[in-house]
Amino acid sequence: MFSKQAPLVARTRAEGKYPATHPPASNLDAVPPSKKWSILLRKHGPFLLIVCLAFFLMSINLTQPWVSENEDNGLAFSSIAVNYIRFGLGPSKGQNLADLETLNAHSPLSIPGIPASQEFHYLLTGPVHPYVYPDHPPLFGLTIAGALLVLGFHFWVVRLVPLLFSLATLILFYVLMNMLFDSGIALFASFLYATFPMLAYFGRDVAHEAPTLFCATALLIGYVRWKSVPEQRRWLVLMAAATVIGGFYGWPMYYFAFIVFGVDWITSRRFDKALALATLVPAILTFGVVIAQIYWALGGTLTPLIHVFTERSGGSGYAAGPNNIQSWVVSIIHKNILGYVRWTLIVLPLSILFIALRARTEGWSLRLTIMVMTFLFGLSHILIFHGGAYFHIYWQFYFLPFYAMTIGWAATRFVREGLRWPKVRIATLLAWALCIFVINWPTIQILYSSRSGVFVLPFGL
Repeated sequence: MFSKQAPLVARTRAEGKYPATHPPASNLDAVPPSKKWSILLRKHGPFLLIVCLAFFLMSINLTQPWVSENEDNGLAFSSIAVNYIRFGLGPSKGQNLADLETLNAHSPLSIPGIPASQEFHYLLTGPVHPYVYPDHPPLFGLTIAGALLVLGFHFWVVRLVPLLFSLATLILFYVLMNMLFDSGIALFASFLYATFPMLAYFGRDVAHEAPTLFCATALLIGYVRWKSVPEQRRWLVLMAAATVIGGFYGWPMYYFAFIVFGVDWITSRRFDKALALATLVPAILTFGVVIAQIYWALGGTLTPLIHVFTERSGGSGYAAGPNNIQSWVVSIIHKNILGYVRWTLIVLPLSILFIALRARTEGWSLRLTIMVMTFLFGLSHILIFHGGAYFHIYWQFYFLPFYAMTIGWAATRFVREGLRWPKVRIATLLAWALCIFVINWPTIQILYSSRSGVFVLPFGL
């Protein structure tokens, strides 16, 4: 743990909340290699199981054609990626180039008249009608194009790109939780993160959310490291790099950079120039570059981009939108239940109450600051693009860190406060984890099989 956090950790351990069971990381250098690996495996082995579980859940229907909820995204970005390969960067000037056959108002899951087995062959050689698609920055389509060139033209390759980003984000989230809390809370929170349907299904959704959240989480790790050891300026470089790369993947990265800076300014009561240079400046410059590229690709206009922004940020969304605020809220809650399951409607408010009480003791501690940042990230996305959020469940994807962190911390502390014996605490948390998975599983099944009834477990199970 870092210098500014050390007093808090030492005090909490002294109270018996979560006694240290492993030597500090700084002491591992003095441990023989065989024991070092044993210590690391004992500490992080359970997390490896969580990663395997997340991979298993996101691998359902992995090799199937586009058959499930919102998998029109898969067809659309398949055509965008193939068009980079087929036509090069010239016709689109590096921006996304989609085909009318795959991305249109009907949100198709397949190309009319083309068997699934021939889909990629058709995209590579058939008669298509491409057009510049300016709705998102270009890096996600380029990443998929690279994966197709390396691994071949398969449905699972396209899905693999967001899947790997989601797994990498889960690992970063676990690292972040260990930096802010202890391994027990980090494990339980990571289990929640991995088994929410929002990750178990939408973590492999072929859209920009997965890589954007990865970059946002990397930015948070850089921020925590830098706040803990301000003299280590390399973490500012990490924040800047995460902002730039994330900005080329998705628009939310730009306002997340402002959220991080703004919350830090409010909580520290100081305008930090170094943090501004690591977040605001890269966000503004990258945004300018992406907008300029889209302007160039569209032949000197931004009208289509302005139109789609108005459509997604307006009340009407893509079609007949909500009649009033009440109908919008009802739709958002319904989609929230699908993404995070009904039980969180009760548990999350109780967890927030716990955190509010902790805030009276801790004040603006680093972990509470991070919680506010993650909450504002998820909330800002559905408020800014409330028209899009009305129609799409995965518009709430950026709530994942907040939900897992908040409920994970509150639930673990509740068990530790109420139960005296460590083994009983562990057994209780394991029982809760099993119950949560059992409750979440039907929703995961529904999301995978809702449109076509196809539900194929990975690895021939």
